[in-house]
Amino acid sequence: MRFLHCHKLHVVLTALRRCALILVVLGAVTGCTSLSQQQSNSTSAAVYDPIEPVNRIVFAFNDAVDVVVIRPISIVYADLLPDPVKDSVRSFLRWLKSPIILANELLQGNLDAASATTERFFVKAASLGLVEAADAEQPPYRSEDFGQTLAVYNVGAGPYLVLPFIGPSNLRDLIGTVVDSIIDPLATPVTVLDPQKTATTLSVSRQVLTGVDFRGENLTQIDGLKRESLDYYATVRTIYNQQRVSEILNGEQPTGVSTQTDDQLFQSFEPTEDGVKPAQSGQPAVDN
Repeated sequence: MRFLHCHKLHVVLTALRRCALILVVLGAVTGCTSLSQQQSNSTSAAVYDPIEPVNRIVFAFNDAVDVVVIRPISIVYADLLPDPVKDSVRSFLRWLKSPIILANELLQGNLDAASATTERFFVKAASLGLVEAADAEQPPYRSEDFGQTLAVYNVGAGPYLVLPFIGPSNLRDLIGTVVDSIIDPLATPVTVLDPQKTATTLSVSRQVLTGVDFRGENLTQIDGLKRESLDYYATVRTIYNQQRVSEILNGEQPTGVSTQTDDQLFQSFEPTEDGVKPAQSGQPAVDN
């Protein structure tokens, strides 16, 4: 009886999640015109940051957490594990995210990418995602999320936000994060004993491991940003903005937009007097 009760609860929760997703998509499409006129893909170098004082406080808190917790763990992670193991961890984390990527590619109408993601998911399933498929014909890995999906429907970025423990974001990406958590299979109850606790533990564990892996991969670059930037907050804000523009446009950037990924942005950063990564020749920063 307990099993049947939990199964019914699972069905109801799944239906509610799908309904919520549909409502958010419809709301996004309905409101896209007014929002896009305000904030969507502006060519201004400035990021819309109306609550900067509050954001800076949260940013300082996150930086303190990084110094005390994340960075020490990342150093051990980077030094202790050999590169092949770290590559397998990264491949596994990407594999776990495949259902979210697939859902957003379908919502964006990108059927070719959805097909490639599906194929990659099943090919890597044989190794539980630990081994990256060595297929030269497959397109490179590309992450998709609901924030990008909203941008495809011309929903503007809205105000820049810094979220506790999460970091840089904006209103559109915050909504995207919530929706992605709804459609995330790891957020779905996976046991009949203690489903909610199990789902939460799996989801949080994945996010923490992703953060540690990213921090370990970019130890030198991030430490360099902190040390050499006159305004570390402004530097991170600019890099986040450029990264999101690159992800939203899927490499088909108009003139003036950087095509670098988030890792490449960190690795190629060169500090300037104002503490902001310089734009490439003839390429101004773009607000996403």
